[in-house]
Amino acid sequence: MSELIIERVNIIDYRMPLKRPYGTARGITRGSKNFLLRIYGSSGNGEYVGVGESQPRHRLTGDINIERAWDFLQNAAKRLSGKVISNEDNDAAISSIRGIMADMEALAHDQSEERNSNKPFRGTLLGIEIALLDFVSRSMEKPLSRLLGQERDDIQITVSTLSTQNSEEQFRKRVRRQAKYPMVRVKGVGDITKDSELLRLIHAANQSTGNSKPIWMDLNEGFNEDDAFEFVRRVAQEMKDGNAPNLITLEQPIHGDNKLGLCSLQRRADEICEQYEVGEIRIMADESLWDLDDLRTLNSAGGCRALNIKTAKSGGILASLDLAHRAVASDPDINICIGGMVGTSDITTWSLISLAKSLPRLDYITATPPGNVKTRISLPLTRFVSSGDTVHRDSGGNGIGAVLDYTALEPYINAQQWFSKERREND
Repeated sequence: MSELIIERVNIIDYRMPLKRPYGTARGITRGSKNFLLRIYGSSGNGEYVGVGESQPRHRLTGDINIERAWDFLQNAAKRLSGKVISNEDNDAAISSIRGIMADMEALAHDQSEERNSNKPFRGTLLGIEIALLDFVSRSMEKPLSRLLGQERDDIQITVSTLSTQNSEEQFRKRVRRQAKYPMVRVKGVGDITKDSELLRLIHAANQSTGNSKPIWMDLNEGFNEDDAFEFVRRVAQEMKDGNAPNLITLEQPIHGDNKLGLCSLQRRADEICEQYEVGEIRIMADESLWDLDDLRTLNSAGGCRALNIKTAKSGGILASLDLAHRAVASDPDINICIGGMVGTSDITTWSLISLAKSLPRLDYITATPPGNVKTRISLPLTRFVSSGDTVHRDSGGNGIGAVLDYTALEPYINAQQWFSKERREND
């Protein structure tokens, strides 16, 4: 049997400023705190390093706060040292990683509190799993997408999201500059009048370029249920009046806990589009969808037309892949999105590209090269094949396709620790 032994683990806590403030219905982000994890080890064929990025986003990922998430990651890293992974073939490698992650998830539950006891430390678990997947796929001399079961070679990015921190003229300019993308994604503010005006503004800007393309508005739980119903009616009216395109996606208009209300909103959207004789309003679940349990709840209530699967909420690449397969099996017409969190690095982008290549279906993806972070920290960086294209350039490398640029990262490090197999055996 071919085996890979984890000998050392390095964890890093860093904060990366954004070049420009990023606004949503929740508020304004000016910087982002993430963790990086590097796994060092060997097999009979050589030595390897895997890297992954954790995205602890408080309640949004079950991580409570940065301090509690960092405590959990330290304990998890201690347990990783000395672990053995089979890299005999794809199935054996993935089975080994699932086993290790089951142990990590058990630890997460042990360290959870009442406020995150249901889905604890998902954003932190993500980085652990990506590092493991990168580590083992490098040892097998193949890209991560090949380990996962690659379905497509090229990944075309759907949108580059526009934040709320834009004036009307800035929105017009930015929409025109994004003519190469197949749709426009914008953050809403959770105000019926303002968000309706924004839809009209963006549609007019699209039309000025000769392209009446779809609009995707992320509302980040900004409405209560009654206002969301009224906003859907208003959107349909704008479509009927020619002030909006024939396809609009409204992402998570209401609180994530209200899964039944979200499905009811999709039915209302279907009814009113038929009544007004207009195109389609897709309701996309985001905060309402973490894992398979949530998918079952949504489907039992009639479901939504689109799902935003975020690796930082599901807890990993494998969990996200499982979720996508189950969603498509339940409804072959479901629209699948792969999304990320604000302020992550190219390490995350590379991992999302690997996942996107492996999904049974892919309709939306937001993993653009992270141009709004102050410094980019991978080698190579993610890039499009050309300035006028939105298809990611393949790195040609194994694993996620890139390594950590520690020199670029170093000025932003808050803390780091090392854990070794020898130390664990001596404890």
